[in-house]
Amino acid sequence: MLVIARDGALRRACAAEFHEASVLRSGPLVTVDCATEEDRLARSLLGWSVRSHDAAVHPLWAAARGTLVLDRVTRLSADTQKLLHDFVRRASAEAGAFGYGRLISMCETPPELAVERGEFSAALLDCLDKVRVTPRPQPWRGAA
Repeated sequence: MLVIARDGALRRACAAEFHEASVLRSGPLVTVDCATEEDRLARSLLGWSVRSHDAAVHPLWAAARGTLVLDRVTRLSADTQKLLHDFVRRASAEAGAFGYGRLISMCETPPELAVERGEFSAALLDCLDKVRVTPRPQPWRGAA
């Protein structure tokens, strides 16, 4: 799933709603901000086979049987994009082999813009963009 919205709180609320409405709601909801925690994600992608459940070190395994949310995914470096692409392809090919759950990717603007600028992998976008959601803020409703 790919969630696109400028407002970070709106993106996070959308991801949380999908998690809570899913069969994986009893599992953890783990969020990684790719703009500020890329090293954490890259270490996890490099060492995912270690199966460490330490969320500070391995968010992939911390989200097992739950939901992993990658916020601001288009800000990842080319090297980390390659690692993520490999992980997504392998996890899809070996469905359930890693105890993995749902992956929700989020970004502030349409990722095609980053692809056009050469900042984001078209192949990775193809893997992540199977269901696209663009949430809209709900208008405030006063008490009746």
